[in-house]
Amino acid sequence: MVQADRILPITRRMLVFAAGIVVGWAGLWWGTKIWGEQLLVTREMKLPAPPLAAFWDRRLNASFVLMGLSAAIGTWFLPLIAQRLQWAWAQVVAFWSTFVFSCVFAINDGWDSFLNPIVERAGYLNAIDKVESPGQFLRDYIDLITQVKVGIHVQGHPPGMVLVTWALDQLGFRSERGLAFLVVLGGAAAVVGVLSAVRCLVDEATARQALPFVALSPACLWIATSSDALFAGVTAWLIASFAFAVTSVGRASVAWSVVTGLLFFSALMLSYGFALFGLPLVVIAVWKRGIASFAIAMVTASLGLALVASQGFWWFEGLSATKTIYYDGVAGNRPYSYFLVANIAALGVSVGPMLPVAFAWLRDRRMWVLLGSFLAMVSLANLSGMSKAEVERIWLPFTMFLLAGGAAFWVGSRPLRTARIAMAIQLVFTVWLQTNVQLFW
Repeated sequence: MVQADRILPITRRMLVFAAGIVVGWAGLWWGTKIWGEQLLVTREMKLPAPPLAAFWDRRLNASFVLMGLSAAIGTWFLPLIAQRLQWAWAQVVAFWSTFVFSCVFAINDGWDSFLNPIVERAGYLNAIDKVESPGQFLRDYIDLITQVKVGIHVQGHPPGMVLVTWALDQLGFRSERGLAFLVVLGGAAAVVGVLSAVRCLVDEATARQALPFVALSPACLWIATSSDALFAGVTAWLIASFAFAVTSVGRASVAWSVVTGLLFFSALMLSYGFALFGLPLVVIAVWKRGIASFAIAMVTASLGLALVASQGFWWFEGLSATKTIYYDGVAGNRPYSYFLVANIAALGVSVGPMLPVAFAWLRDRRMWVLLGSFLAMVSLANLSGMSKAEVERIWLPFTMFLLAGGAAFWVGSRPLRTARIAMAIQLVFTVWLQTNVQLFW
């Protein structure tokens, strides 16, 4: 339940400030849209609807009713469930809410729109034909990406996801639907991971307040159609396991620290950008005095990287090769200065119009410590120049934690109503976005 002594009154100044923030959010999106369209005259940026990887296309069909109904049900019931249901069951509801909500929106244009982004654009199923054995694939991986023997999406990542897909194939799951199912499960698991971390590092009341905003958001549009949702599941549980490690003692702390290291190693094998997750790990270690846990986790992750290096894949060499491929490709036509701004606009779209308001209203210092580390990660990723567009999906592992800022909406004399209003705005925008913009992913 919401604790009465934590409820802040809603002042007129807060409402005016919130309105200004939403106008600014819309202005940033509109401004980067106009700026991007001007750049498209002279540059081939492959972004028909900048700053998003999408194109404008209004589509009203029978699934619109289903999307609207699911948004209405989520808006009304999920905040209530978050407050009244036993915590374990509330997490189960959050998991399946994300799973179902994401799928309902993904099939707006039919099953092809659900499967093609994961199967065709990502190209993992095609790449497994290059795998004779894990060791052979690790040895050959740098040559495969530099000689363009795998798809562009595979070229931009370490070999981890291809090996996961290959392992599924070996188990008899070479299926487009099976891979899509795994991806959505990962996105839904990310929700539980985020909430578990917030509960452990902050408190259960805050985790309950964050639950509806993490579970249902515009980011769900990329959960059912992008392998980054699976990545988000791994990284969310990376943070959750470290939270368990620094708040436990004895053998339990050591065990969770080792799990953290294994998950960090796994994350590094899925995306080079996940090295940035070292930042929140450091912040949490200092905050909760868990330096020993951090050391165990880093040693474990380093041993994992050493193991794959012994098989022929040197992580830093892969990163260097990927940077070369990236800048020789479409990134060379995407100006750095534009995407410093456009990336933030795209992130704003994926978190929704109310999340900037939530951060303006957020008063819990503990949440600022946690979420501030993720804002810092976003800043570093943006400044790196390795994230030029498509961040609405690429930054999904960061986004899932930022959505926890929605806990700030439980304010006023009727906090449940305030939370529902904020959620309604978020989900109305999600329905509008899905029916007016055709996403690449």
